[in-house]
Amino acid sequence: MIKAIATKYISGAPQRVTRAHSEKGQAALKPRDLLDAIMSGATTIRRVAFGTRPRLPWLTYPALRALRGIVGSSSRIFEFGGGMSTVYFAEVLRAAEVITVEDDREWFLETAKLAPRARVFSLCREEYVNKIDDFPLNYFDLIVVDGSQRVECFRTAEPHLKKGGHFILDDTDKDFAVKGELYVLDKLAGASDGYRAQRYTGWIPGSFWVKETTICCKL
Repeated sequence: MIKAIATKYISGAPQRVTRAHSEKGQAALKPRDLLDAIMSGATTIRRVAFGTRPRLPWLTYPALRALRGIVGSSSRIFEFGGGMSTVYFAEVLRAAEVITVEDDREWFLETAKLAPRARVFSLCREEYVNKIDDFPLNYFDLIVVDGSQRVECFRTAEPHLKKGGHFILDDTDKDFAVKGELYVLDKLAGASDGYRAQRYTGWIPGSFWVKETTICCKL
């Protein structure tokens, strides 16, 4: 019992050394990371105590800083999996076009309400994966893979990303021990000659722990 409580509060999950480490074991303890940890803690308290979510994707803070130089008012964005990222891209950054597919009905309704500028679709299984085929090849500036069936979504979406465009692959530190789907996705991103992968380990808004977000630029 005591061990379980300690694990919950110190590491957040059995796969982590501490909350300051990703599931790959990478630490986020540099001076800038400490400032991010304070923001992560503050937004987590607000979410838990008051139900207030920050209008930010649950990506790492270093990845969010990188996105500021990637997403602009002319950006066309497709998301596999919606949420606060949809709100951020559509309502905060006001990208030109945000298309989102979501397979959780309740989360779909919440996302559609919070992000009226986005086009949000409630789809499951093959329809979820293949919705991006409704759009031309080389159409999107940014594609976010952060929902279900991530390996299939990544492979299906590749032809629709512009040269010089970016994939966001979240949680690429997960499944590392068991070599599951997210592990496979991480390896795909790093092994392809057609992409330059940059991995961002850090704290995240709204949940007090460290993880990894990978941003891939199509060469």
